[in-house]
Amino acid sequence: AELLTIAKHILGTGQLSLAKFLFITADDTQQLRTHDIRAYMQFVLERINWQRDVHFYT
Repeated sequence: AELLTIAKHILGTGQLSLAKFLFITADDTQQLRTHDIRAYMQFVLERINWQRDVHFYT
């Protein structure tokens, strides 16, 4: 719950919160780099549970 509270602060409120995506990931090997977008998105998509891991704020 605390992680989602921090995510809300990062996204902002009102007009500031529109059209943003926030991906929160953890990598035990510490090899994951956000600069390699293709590898990062592959990492996310291979592990995501669409029922549990996606949160929408409208």
